[in-house]
Amino acid sequence: MKIAFVHTEDIYDKNLWSGTIYYIYQNLVNKFDDVVPFWPKGNNSFILKFFFGGIEYLLRKLTGKQRLNLYYSFFIPKTLAGDVDNFIKRNPVDCILSTTTTPFIFTENKTPLIIVTDATVKLLYEEYSDGKGWSKLFFKDLERSSLKVTQKSALIVSSSTSTASSLINDYKIPASKIATIPFGANIENEDIQSPQRIIDKTKPVNFLFVGRNWERKGGDFAVSVCDDLIRQNVQVHLTIVGCKVPEKFQRAYLKNYIYLDKNIGDDFNKLRELYSEAHFFTVFSKAEMYGIVFCEAAAYGLPVITYAVGGITDIVVNDKTGIMLPKGTRQEVFALKISALISNPENYQRMSVEARRRYETLLNWDTFTNTLKTKIHGILNPNLFNE
Repeated sequence: MKIAFVHTEDIYDKNLWSGTIYYIYQNLVNKFDDVVPFWPKGNNSFILKFFFGGIEYLLRKLTGKQRLNLYYSFFIPKTLAGDVDNFIKRNPVDCILSTTTTPFIFTENKTPLIIVTDATVKLLYEEYSDGKGWSKLFFKDLERSSLKVTQKSALIVSSSTSTASSLINDYKIPASKIATIPFGANIENEDIQSPQRIIDKTKPVNFLFVGRNWERKGGDFAVSVCDDLIRQNVQVHLTIVGCKVPEKFQRAYLKNYIYLDKNIGDDFNKLRELYSEAHFFTVFSKAEMYGIVFCEAAAYGLPVITYAVGGITDIVVNDKTGIMLPKGTRQEVFALKISALISNPENYQRMSVEARRRYETLLNWDTFTNTLKTKIHGILNPNLFNE
């Protein structure tokens, strides 16, 4: 089977989508006979970009909202579609797999299209703060374009049940066209150090936070939970990776790595070290379409402390692989549950083992790609699978 893997950015960049694009591509190469990568560039006309960008900038300044930009909503998708159609003519394939819809808004080729996604436009608009800055026209144009591509897709692969439900309920996509397959941890198996985790009550308990958005990922709440644990006479150490800690949340027990680049060996090794030395992974996302970092925590056998929102509920199992409580739960409630777990080494170790087991059986790219391959065979050879 020959497939084309399409994305509009560098598929070898491990920082893109937190590395998701890279790991999807690498695992496709491992599982399929022939995978042809292609990232269309489109016609980046400086004059058109400057003209329409200037109009959008002025409107955004006047209204405070992101406005529709014809350069990105029409001209770029049109030229990207031309690139894709020409590529497929030169390189016939059995199907196309893509992690973006933009190049397919105006495509004319009839090759079966498979879209891999972790969100819908409606969920982004309603759940993420970025969506609040969209104008109604901008939002509707995104919805129209996305719907056009999903409707003509042979299969839509959703990383979570919440995204799959939105596709079905908000966009009326038939459930038969949707496959919910959880993404895996963006890390190589040989890079994972998953030691038996033991909490020594004479030493600080290590908490790890990894996220680029301090506010949405609940960095302030993570600090508040640690403050509450200290009030319970629990020694803590909190490491924040990926964003800058505001001055008012600086603490003596806190260490901050503003940015670690997975493409750089020393940075990547430091991140591995932090995962290996932590006792708990704690990110309190207010909204999360999926959350690859929670899969990575599971790979290291780290119990997760978090809110039950979005795609996290497909990754973490409450009281089995972590502590996952409804959004809005007070920090003292989390602190009490964490303290009880620290006081019961057997329960803590059981939770760590179960987290690792969930990674090995579900939250890995090998499982994702095997399931995806079965789904693709079912699309291309329906009679074989109906016998």
